[in-house]
Parts: sequence; C-alpha cells; structure tokens
Amino acid sequence: MSLDPEKLQAALEALEAEKERRDEEKIASGEAVVHVDVCTPGNEDHRTHDDSGRELIHLRVYTGVPRGVDDDDTPSEPQTPAKREPWSHQRYAPVRPNESEPEPEPITSPPIFVRVQIEAPNDRNPGGRVAEAIAHIEMNGTMTVRDRYTGSVIGTTSVKAGDDFAAAARRLILRQRGPSDFWRSLQ
Repeated sequence: MSLDPEKLQAALEALEAEKERRDEEKIASGEAVVHVDVCTPGNEDHRTHDDSGRELIHLRVYTGVPRGVDDDDTPSEPQTPAKREPWSHQRYAPVRPNESEPEPEPITSPPIFVRVQIEAPNDRNPGGRVAEAIAHIEMNGTMTVRDRYTGSVIGTTSVKAGDDFAAAARRLILRQRGPSDFWRSLQ
C-alpha cells in the first residue's frame, strides 16, 4: 500500500484546521487563553495551565536569539557575577609609578597676555591709557591676573572649561580700575 503525499498533506491540513477550530472555541468560552512565548528552541514555556486553571494555548515565536537566564522558568542555582577587570589589563601589563622619581609639579596653563584700553584718547591724554597684564589659570579653576611689568596681582576670579579666558581677564582688569567715566558730568 502506497501513501500518496498529496493525500497526506490534505489530511494534515484538515487535522490542523480542526485543532485550530477547537482552540478558538476554548478561547471563546474562556476555558483557555493564548500564551505568546517568545523563545529559542529548547527554552520553551512547558506549562499546560495558567494560575487560574485555564488551559494555555502556546503561540511560540522562535527568535533564534539566545536569551538570558531570566527567560527560563525552571528554578536554577543563583549565579555569582564574574569579577570584571578592565580590558587593558588583559592586553598590557599595568604601569606602576616609579617611587624614586619626585612628584611632578602641577600643570599650569600657558600665560594669557591681555591688553585693555583703560582710558580713551582725550585732550589731556592724546594716546589714551592701556593696561597690559598676564593671566595664569591654576588647576583649581582660579585665574590670577598680574601686571605685566611689575608682577603685582591685579585680581583673581574663578573660571571653568569653555569660558573665554581672555575676556574674563579683561573684565577683571576693568573692574579693578573702578567705575567708568561714562556717567560723569560733562561740565
């Protein structure tokens, strides 16, 4: 007796249609619920009934992507996380500081030269007046402005990365000079 592949295929389709019809009847009557199980082969949900006793009809979606331990419903031993080390230590030997070398001096910024017009040219002073200064930024974010020729401190201010250091130094020099003559009486 030979089995016709077309008859086998038709019988298989009829059985699948009958199973689907019965499942839909169970879902409509509330006897069963559809459970969508996104999993990988070998990591399927094997429960047959939910917590309230209804039959579970599994709709499995095999992703092919292995999931973590959390997707598995079977109890397992708690896993201790592996100690993480930086990848650089796996590739290179760690660099140890040489104890015989002295501590390096703190890094300071290069000097910022600033020139500010303090007084505009006028009848009494046709050349006007200009102040020249040098500003240094220290590691703690403090800018110290000193007179270029005498070295005396004009003032200090705090700055941060992204500030215009030359503008901050000019502003400090103008504030130390005192109030401007803009509002003075012309007579």
